[in-house]
Amino acid sequence: TGGATSSTDSQGRGGNVEIRGGSSSAGEGGALLLTGGFSDLGTGGDVIVDAGFSGTANTSLEGLIRVAPTRATIVTVGSTEHIVPTEFFGDVTVYGRLTSTPPAGGDLTLTAGDNDDTVNGKGGITRLAGGYSMATSDCDLAFYECGGLNITVAMYEAVLHGCTADADTAASSAFLCGTMEVTAAQRTAVLGGCTQKCLGGAVEVSGGLSSGGVGGAVVVTGGATSSTDSQGRGGNVEIRGGSSSAGEGGALLLTGGFSDLGTGGDVIVDAGFSGTANTSLEGLIRVAPTRATIVTVGSTEHIVPTEFFGDVTVYGRLTSTPPAGGDLTLTAGDNDDTVNGKGGITRLAGGYSMATSDCDLAFYECGGLNITV
Repeated sequence: TGGATSSTDSQGRGGNVEIRGGSSSAGEGGALLLTGGFSDLGTGGDVIVDAGFSGTANTSLEGLIRVAPTRATIVTVGSTEHIVPTEFFGDVTVYGRLTSTPPAGGDLTLTAGDNDDTVNGKGGITRLAGGYSMATSDCDLAFYECGGLNITVAMYEAVLHGCTADADTAASSAFLCGTMEVTAAQRTAVLGGCTQKCLGGAVEVSGGLSSGGVGGAVVVTGGATSSTDSQGRGGNVEIRGGSSSAGEGGALLLTGGFSDLGTGGDVIVDAGFSGTANTSLEGLIRVAPTRATIVTVGSTEHIVPTEFFGDVTVYGRLTSTPPAGGDLTLTAGDNDDTVNGKGGITRLAGGYSMATSDCDLAFYECGGLNITV
């Protein structure tokens, strides 16, 4: 035990307890071993390291526990021969601090264990999960708390589904999110993250902030495979909304980034290509292949021009109840203006040919045969 002090001077500190391994001129320095006691029949002794508390009841004045604050090159828990489950309770913060050579933010890498078993060996899984909320009462599900503001669920969802600057006000003061007018402060609060009574913990992954350059990317990549078996597929990237017992299932929102002065970020969805250069082996993009009842592009409040390049084929597929060929309906927009309102026009036109030379107008090509006019 370090010596106590009765000094009332704030610099009058209790005595340290210092334990150091012995120094060495050429060999390794002496190790420091802290080991709990062995038991023949009972539980081995614990090793407990704890910081000192402050009588002020101010938790910011409690002592710290520091491991390798100056010289260690690596900190290891357990070993390949002795796997040790490691648990943390309370808030856990891990920083990749500034490195000195070269100056750069420290990396933070979480990697599950390798498996060197060449017969049916499986690599470890990395799981990130929000905390489980066990609350079942006093759950106010009509509001979110976002940056100190109470935000209704309707406003929260409207902001997440996208906003445009309200044409009737300054862009910096109000936005139109669907049909709902939202102030800039409310929108910023929602995008900054929200909480709610009885809310399960979120998992938030963000690229790093940049003060003068490009913000850090968030890259999620399925695992590669070096298997030569035709069934050896690359790993999927699967994103699903949460399930629900009575309310709506969780939505899946993909939104490009907002820009104060420049162009908003794109949302790009593309299929994988094949190294065979055979276009029939390139991946497909499928929207609503199994369960969706309707696919909507844009909304009545936000009209979105839609363009398709290349061959476009639209099928009215077989429906199951009752068995029938699916209908194909193209309808121009209605106009509810009762004074001089005009309905939209439906236009179907063949493609424009700009060719002016080498045009053989005496023949048609029909199924591989040249047919005279």
